[in-house]
Amino acid sequence: MVTDEQVEEWVYAQARALADGQGMGALENAVGRACREVQRRVLERTVREAAAAAPMNCSRCGGELRASSRGRVRQVVSFHGQIRFARNHGYCPACGKYDHPADGRLGLHGRAPASPRVQEACALTALRAPAGQARD
Repeated sequence: MVTDEQVEEWVYAQARALADGQGMGALENAVGRACREVQRRVLERTVREAAAAAPMNCSRCGGELRASSRGRVRQVVSFHGQIRFARNHGYCPACGKYDHPADGRLGLHGRAPASPRVQEACALTALRAPAGQARD
């Protein structure tokens, strides 16, 4: 198991390489970039595992899907950066529609390019903006 100290040393080395000899602002940015990349990779890995584990069932009716393609790649913008993962695609004879079961399992909407958390943050930002606070 990796210790906190080992993680700290790794982040330290990454940050030093990115901002060696620069001021505190540059060092803060370098630490942030190093940490975000680790977070992005961990998120991508866990999303890939969740997508691979999604059963081939229709997200609408629960019926078994007829596989039409396996391993379709999807890209999603997350708080930690863009991630890519493969998921299966199938046809539901009961609904008469195609489905990506992993999308439903992950809470992703259709062809939305952003993660649910990014979508929520954008919606909250829009509501708090002057146009979102306007009254009729």
